[in-house]
Amino acid sequence: MGIRPAFRHHSSNELGAFDMNERLQGLKVVSFDVKDQAGDDTVIMFKVPGEPAGWEITEASITLHSGFSADGSNHITLTIADAGSDGTGTTLIASRGGASVAWAADGVYEFTMGSSDPYPIDADDWVALKWDETGTVAATGTLGVVLAPGQRGTT
Repeated sequence: MGIRPAFRHHSSNELGAFDMNERLQGLKVVSFDVKDQAGDDTVIMFKVPGEPAGWEITEASITLHSGFSADGSNHITLTIADAGSDGTGTTLIASRGGASVAWAADGVYEFTMGSSDPYPIDADDWVALKWDETGTVAATGTLGVVLAPGQRGTT
């Protein structure tokens, strides 16, 4: 898999205006336009900032622009993965979807965090989205990931 951005970056907001504590001041919200992958695919979304040395992914959510009724024949499962420093890793961060998961148009859906909540991730690691499609699902939307300064990553 070559490292290739699949989404157009919308924003990365540093909430430095909030004087609540150091952790909140470094909070970053990264959002992307999700394009229909028309089948199974894994794409790189973004690279974790180099400073500070450790970050935590605290939450992720998605809004689809058009809804669909998922069933055994037509559904998607979206998985956010820590792709490591070389972009090839597959460690689960969070997921959403499956045969019994409904997707209404313009609904906001939280991803379920994996075994680490929040997920510690190293600076300069790549974050990927795995799009696992069964049948035919035409979906576009906006995906958001929240990063906070935290532990020294996964090592």
